[in-house]
Amino acid sequence: LQLEFIVFNIFVDANLQNVNFSNANLRFAIFDSASLTNANLSGADLSNADLNGANLSGADLNGAYLQGANLSGVDLFGADLDGAAYDNDTILDCVGHDICEAN
Repeated sequence: LQLEFIVFNIFVDANLQNVNFSNANLRFAIFDSASLTNANLSGADLSNADLNGANLSGADLNGAYLQGANLSGVDLFGADLDGAAYDNDTILDCVGHDICEAN
């Protein structure tokens, strides 16, 4: 199953381990405290998404769009963020990756 268009959805505390959201439109989605361990988010548009406290360890975020996203408390240990795009509005108070301000 591959979802391609998801906007304004709420995935609070959801178990989304190993989900395939590659190239999906997830703008403004809410993933607070969700488990996205080993998820495929390559090429996904997560701009302005709220990922507060989510677990993205081992996730594939290669080429993902993270502009304006809230990554507060997000675990990015082992995540692939090659080519991921973020900007000054992206909250990078995450852990486990070089892009995180907390490192």
